[in-house]
Amino acid sequence: MFHHSLPPDPVLFNEYHALLDEHAKRACAKTPLCQDCCLRDLCATGKRFEQASLGRSISFDVAQSRCYYGATQIRAATNGATIQDEAGGSMIQVIRVYTGDDGESHLEELELPYEKIAEAERTAMQGATGIQFRKAPVGSFQDFHVAPRRQYVITLQGQAEIGLGDGSKHIFNPGDVLLADDLTGRGHTTAVAGDVTRVSIAIPLVD
Repeated sequence: MFHHSLPPDPVLFNEYHALLDEHAKRACAKTPLCQDCCLRDLCATGKRFEQASLGRSISFDVAQSRCYYGATQIRAATNGATIQDEAGGSMIQVIRVYTGDDGESHLEELELPYEKIAEAERTAMQGATGIQFRKAPVGSFQDFHVAPRRQYVITLQGQAEIGLGDGSKHIFNPGDVLLADDLTGRGHTTAVAGDVTRVSIAIPLVD
């Protein structure tokens, strides 16, 4: 699929092969998650899903969403895509949702400020007021709302879909971190994607 779009670089080919493998693990399970897959129109199973949907609207925005650990980068075939860190482990997403000057919520990817210590790395300690575990069933949906407080929300199981006012959607997989910081404006929507109950933890931050 991407051999004709990339320069003849074995290292780059290997990287995109890893992207495809990771995407397949997360999206092409026993029960495929075709409804949110940005490679759906390139896949025989995805095409069957589209035919079965009989024109049902699927509001997934390829340009705005990352779609299962880098699958949009696979589709775009750009040189900067990666889903592995220097040690070869899968990268998590750390995303901040915040209120812009337009009163709408927006997303930005954060780079954690790690500091090396001994044989590991860590960030500076942040103050928190507590921790709360949450469980939401498949199909649950919260219409537009602002964050109740500035807090981290970490998905442990299942998938969350964050929707913005411009119609774009963003998928959060297990291990992905959302910094909820849109305390004013219209806010965002939250839905449970896929076919697994979502379990998450919320960690309110000290102001």
